[in-house]
Amino acid sequence: MKRLIAVLLLLATCAAATAPAQAAPPDIPRADGVPVRITPVMSLLQLSEVNDRDGIVAAEISLQVSWRDSRLGFDPIAEAREQKEFLNEVARAELSRIWQPEIAVLNQVEPPRILSTTLVIRADGSVRLSERMQVKTRVSIDLRDYPFDRQELVWQLGSLTLGREQVALVSEPLRLSRALIIKAWTVARSVQSLTEREGLTGRPFANLDVGMVVDRQSNVAVTQIFMPYMAIIFLPLICLFNVGANTPVQLFTALLAMLTLNFKIVLENPTIASVSNAVADAMWMGYAYIGIALFLAMTVMRASGDRQLSDFMLELRGYLKWGVPMIFLALLGGRIAYAM
Repeated sequence: MKRLIAVLLLLATCAAATAPAQAAPPDIPRADGVPVRITPVMSLLQLSEVNDRDGIVAAEISLQVSWRDSRLGFDPIAEAREQKEFLNEVARAELSRIWQPEIAVLNQVEPPRILSTTLVIRADGSVRLSERMQVKTRVSIDLRDYPFDRQELVWQLGSLTLGREQVALVSEPLRLSRALIIKAWTVARSVQSLTEREGLTGRPFANLDVGMVVDRQSNVAVTQIFMPYMAIIFLPLICLFNVGANTPVQLFTALLAMLTLNFKIVLENPTIASVSNAVADAMWMGYAYIGIALFLAMTVMRASGDRQLSDFMLELRGYLKWGVPMIFLALLGGRIAYAM
């Protein structure tokens, strides 16, 4: 048994000695300690989803990263070409043997789906890596002014392993594809900023935030929310001018319709109920308005039968018929105007 163990140990030692050593990853191509200039350029090709509830943006992007590594330079005359081009699997194999800054989208919620990879190395050592991918990123969504809100959709580009003393990011704005169509949103302007965050190593590292400011197309909300809302609100107005035996039933029906509309809105946009915005405030004002109309219809505005009403009561009724709806519309219009 001891001989067998000794033979196995000897074979393992010989195998380890004869196995080829794994190549160490290349060092950063820095000259005189100067950080490597990295130029990340992101192009937005398609925006498929903006999830208000979870703050998730699904998009198809093209991320192009450029840098220079003189060690990769070659003689264009001897090679009979100005640049070397690699595509997909061949490009990824080439990337495994050269240094790369590993710039990625840092605020993504799951690994991206790489659609294509292109690597170009020029004779002077300039490198351009282009990857087309589908990414899901987390952004901050503020719904206080919904549906007249403006959002900032930002993609954070950077490296979690390379500090600012190693690489220097060159700021480039977000590029938008000419064929880009953003459903229910309108692009207002692009934004970019260089920030600083703490990486995995604990060192500060440069970070490039690129994105765009978008305005929600409120016509969809006006059609699906405010038009049914105004139709419901119109019923208390009729009841105040035509108080009758069926008025309480009609007003309770309006309350039920308002509750149904509210349930539909919250079901489609769950985060609306958690913040104060034009829609939520309009709903609460609508409940109060219908409730006040119901109270007035069952008390002051109620038919008096054979009893003669005083001039004061007749004048009060006239004021209430106009005053309550006008005050409600003023409050509602002011809240919506503030949101816009």
